[in-house]
Amino acid sequence: MNEPLYQEVDQALAELSRSRDALATLVQTTRDRTVTATSRRRVLAVTVGLRGELRNIVFKGESYRTLPPRELAQLIIDTVEEARSKSLAQASAVIGELLPTSTPVWAAGEGAADFDGLVAGMLNRMGGGLSAEDRREVERAWRGES
Repeated sequence: MNEPLYQEVDQALAELSRSRDALATLVQTTRDRTVTATSRRRVLAVTVGLRGELRNIVFKGESYRTLPPRELAQLIIDTVEEARSKSLAQASAVIGELLPTSTPVWAAGEGAADFDGLVAGMLNRMGGGLSAEDRREVERAWRGES
């Protein structure tokens, strides 16, 4: 091989390594971080993961028992949505730190992050740089199945 080709291969391997590191950091960071929102009446707090999955609901005191069922249900829904909105903002910040600005993160027209598509795209971009087992492990970790 000639020198320019060696340089090209080295650059491709370096990019692959950076992509792999960014993906591993993204998976770990989004798995470990949580966001908590407190209801407007301070009756409950809701915790979600950065992917928006519900992790915990804590009722504060006993005042929730006096709320009509529909009002309590709406309070829970509103608080979960607030926590998910905050988690999306945090996840966007994390992704912005880890990935190039050209990486397509947002689902077209929805204004919501397509994190599953992002991970799949990164894995595809890495191509043959990952073994089939490594790819399955990353996908399982991303889904929280590890």
